[in-house]
Amino acid sequence: MMQMNCKERMWAVLNREPVDRVPIHAVAVDGVTYDEVLGKPPRSAFEIIDELVEQYPMIDIFGRIYKLVNDHGHIFPYYVDGMIKNQKDWEYFPSLFPASFPFRTYS
Repeated sequence: MMQMNCKERMWAVLNREPVDRVPIHAVAVDGVTYDEVLGKPPRSAFEIIDELVEQYPMIDIFGRIYKLVNDHGHIFPYYVDGMIKNQKDWEYFPSLFPASFPFRTYS
């Protein structure tokens, strides 16, 4: 096989043709392009986010639960609920600080 330049190599990979070596590509390629190359059906960004939300619930380190909201094409997290609802939940919620954390108290 003849030596390829980087552009020929990338086009060959995108067309699923053999290449002389594995190409290195540092420019970001969006998910739509990946889906087209892999033969997957087209999906919108909102469908992809919906799939991610189902797999990975959005819970921050304080136990706040969020859902993603589409506000006229802008996606942002919207506070829904919290994991701490009573004293028992608070006692069983993982501490944000290790037991050895040097708290300072001021009087």
